[in-house]
Amino acid sequence: MYSRRARVLFLVALAVLAAAGCATWVRGRELAREYYNIANAYYDLGRFERAADYYRRALALDSGLTPAGYNLARAYLRDKRYDDARDVLLDLLGRDPDNLLLRETLAYVYYLSGDIARASAQYEQMLALSPLNANALFNLGRIAEEQDRPAAALAYYERAAAVEGGDALLLYRYGRLLLTEQPEHAVAVFERYLDSSPRDYERVVEVGDALRRERYFLPARRAYQMVPSNHPEQPRALFGKAAVLLTGIQDAQLGLQTLEQALTAGYADKDAFIALLNDRDLVAAAAVRRLLEEHQAIEVDDIDARDNGQRP
Repeated sequence: MYSRRARVLFLVALAVLAAAGCATWVRGRELAREYYNIANAYYDLGRFERAADYYRRALALDSGLTPAGYNLARAYLRDKRYDDARDVLLDLLGRDPDNLLLRETLAYVYYLSGDIARASAQYEQMLALSPLNANALFNLGRIAEEQDRPAAALAYYERAAAVEGGDALLLYRYGRLLLTEQPEHAVAVFERYLDSSPRDYERVVEVGDALRRERYFLPARRAYQMVPSNHPEQPRALFGKAAVLLTGIQDAQLGLQTLEQALTAGYADKDAFIALLNDRDLVAAAAVRRLLEEHQAIEVDDIDARDNGQRP
């Protein structure tokens, strides 16, 4: 597929270059558009240096071809030429200072290049132009979180969630940050996260684990049940569901069946098994331990969980 697209691109480029020698057949702006299309094809192939070359050719013929300028900045960005991307975007913003897409891309360039102060300034300018811009609020929240400013991060995430209430990544980060300070509020956010039909099942299981640790068993079970049976996270989800059944819902029969499914699927986290055995609300503790020993998940001389008295 790649080689066929590359051959087609070469033939198109050859035809355009040949046509460029005939001034009566191709005018400057038309040729600029052709160069732009070739550049886009190179971009799609991941050949960002060649894409940038053709975007520059297009702009040399038609400086008003704004999409070529923006895509040139994107090509530089993908090629990690951050200074070049920044210069192109600043030039474009000089002509269109209220363009939120340009500002957001420039903020991202600053972020990737390590200039966090300028990145934050660009996102703040986006908010000045569009106070309900969820992307700017989310990214300011991430920056604040990375700078260990949880209160500021929570404030940004809260504002963003009020605007974009179904964004899975936003709700995940917001709920996770809330968990230590406001667990009940975090549970509500995590339930909204599950309502958003997330597809990152590693995060879904992480949310289930967090809810289970906080003893919110029903939403935890819901999280575990969302993981598809053929997904790599399924063994971990099965164990989490078994733990919910054995400690929260206290359905010994179904809990043991689910635990056996997790073991058969390959789940082998000894620390998690010992934490389960140590749980004060565990039902059928002897049967759970026996099952774990039968599957060689723990050794006979491991911690005697029922006498340990610790919570997971």
